[in-house]
Amino acid sequence: MILYKVIPNNYVNELFYYFTGLLTATSATLILLFFKFKTSMHLLGMGSILTFMIALSIHFEINITIAISLFTLFTGMVATSRLYLKAHTKNELLIGFLLGCCSQLIILKYWL
Repeated sequence: MILYKVIPNNYVNELFYYFTGLLTATSATLILLFFKFKTSMHLLGMGSILTFMIALSIHFEINITIAISLFTLFTGMVATSRLYLKAHTKNELLIGFLLGCCSQLIILKYWL
């Protein structure tokens, strides 16, 4: 409903592919959970949106380096907080971040 009422029609395709990549990464996390491997969903989301913002910058040929650098900083802050709270190990954080980034990179070839 939000896509049709709030966001203009010319941005709907990009958001569709973003959420498709996010759903792919979440499904991969569920499969890993069946094998008793926990991944960081926080870093999955941060890696996914960071890669999506880089792809949007390339696709629309706009300079959003400040936003990309802020999200890189926020990703580091989230990773640090997860380590500080001892909620995850370094491997779980790395796998979560890579799943988020790789899912967007796989979907990227369909809309870029």
